[in-house]
Amino acid sequence: MRTEDLRNILLKMFRGKEFYGYEVHKRLASENVKIEMGRLYRVLTEMLKEGLLEARWEKSRSGPRKRVYRLGRTGKEELDKILWNAIETVQEFYSDYLSNPPPEANVSDGVRSLLTDHLKGHGSIACIARKYSPTHERLTCNLHGGISQVKIYLVKPESVAVDLKLDNVLLLDGAFNDIPSKDCYVDLLVVTGMPRKDPLEDSSKGMAP
Repeated sequence: MRTEDLRNILLKMFRGKEFYGYEVHKRLASENVKIEMGRLYRVLTEMLKEGLLEARWEKSRSGPRKRVYRLGRTGKEELDKILWNAIETVQEFYSDYLSNPPPEANVSDGVRSLLTDHLKGHGSIACIARKYSPTHERLTCNLHGGISQVKIYLVKPESVAVDLKLDNVLLLDGAFNDIPSKDCYVDLLVVTGMPRKDPLEDSSKGMAP
């Protein structure tokens, strides 16, 4: 097993927990991860030096002191990155599936109906993407094609160039906390990609339910 993969497994293992070195080895073995104790301790030592782990010595009733490992501050930050990357990967695959599924499983029209039925055929929509991709273009086109009188604000990163050539679609450079989601300006807010610090609460204050 590559050291990088082992480190990621260890970060997940230590989430909210503490272990002695031999407990780590035993738990890895229970998950069919085979590793020599010498290599395991070398990896644990490297992770301590990098701040991924912290350790303390604990007295033993019989025998030498035992070293107890837990996540360090840097380790918590690294674990958050791993989890967010996993969430974003799943979200991107799922968004692509919804936007362009095989013919026998096309649910995009159903999703659009769930989002827009309450608009009664007209309204204003803001589509906001933390990370822009062709999925968001397909979503915008799908929403645009399903409502006869609609104005769509596509909020995208400033660095991304988009040319949809659709009537009543206005491109805005911005993020989650930008207009037009404030002050009841839109009837529907569609967000793709979860914001890390949840600025949606501030951006959607005053928005009609």
